[in-house]
Amino acid sequence: MLPKPPEGYLSKDEADVRLEQFLSAGKYDAPRLPKRAEPAHVDEFVRKVLDRKELRPRDMARVGELMRFFDLRGCCGNVLKWLDRREAKPEDLPKPMTAVAILGDMGTDDQQAQAAKYYQHLAGHRFAEEHFGPLLDLFFHLPESASPKWIIEPLDRKLAALEPDIETNQDAAVAYYELKDYKQARWPAVEAAKKRRHELLKTADANRRRQELARCYLGFEGRPYADFERWGMMMLQRDCAATEPAHLAKVFLHEMNLLMSRGTRPDLPAHEAEDLRKYTTRCARAIAFYLGKLDDKQAEFAAKHENRDQDDVLYWDAV
Repeated sequence: MLPKPPEGYLSKDEADVRLEQFLSAGKYDAPRLPKRAEPAHVDEFVRKVLDRKELRPRDMARVGELMRFFDLRGCCGNVLKWLDRREAKPEDLPKPMTAVAILGDMGTDDQQAQAAKYYQHLAGHRFAEEHFGPLLDLFFHLPESASPKWIIEPLDRKLAALEPDIETNQDAAVAYYELKDYKQARWPAVEAAKKRRHELLKTADANRRRQELARCYLGFEGRPYADFERWGMMMLQRDCAATEPAHLAKVFLHEMNLLMSRGTRPDLPAHEAEDLRKYTTRCARAIAFYLGKLDDKQAEFAAKHENRDQDDVLYWDAV
């Protein structure tokens, strides 16, 4: 089961208030994930939100954050209805794209298949050319069986349509070289990240898989255009919900020992020292989040390398 907050759960009324505040926070606000809400209350809230008549793309993204943190895979059925093929203008695409990512990350095999089918619809949409970058990134979340042709063929068609005019039309040239860069740089990075994701999902040994997921969350799988830190967090929470927090605390305690070995280097470059602060702070907080305890040497090292201003998901902060 997921770890119980050391300070206890919020009351249902307080949880509902904070969940609504999180959902409705503006674009430039800093919404606080209400981590102390009881998972059952969050499940109820998310289902009600997904049953509303209207949702903004930002609402769907926040729903996805709640589902990933609280392991609310049971809500995926409610996400499916937002794949409705009613995209009448370019700004209508981000919401179903976010829904596809949620289903690709958390859905059953059948729900992932439906998400993949809808991805094909979006990739071939008449407004897809205004979202080619995010659509390429979205491929990361699809099942292993997803075909690169679904997005590369529409991209190639647009490149072919633009190419005759690039010598005489500056707008066409800008658009052409942007899409060409997408294909030559962005797409290979996304494709490699997706391959790595499925390699991790196939790791049979539970302890090895947890270790790899912990390293994803800490930031050791940093890759452009794919958020392995968020994905790793989601998978750790899924593992915890199916087992117990102690398994995850043990994994992060092992990572802390590795970080301590690395931190003893006298010639550590400045940029590596900064990275070490990030990893150490996140690791120490994850240990506490999963109800583990640092020994004296680990606690001393963590205090020395703490970055107090860092924003970490797996952290029992004051709110």
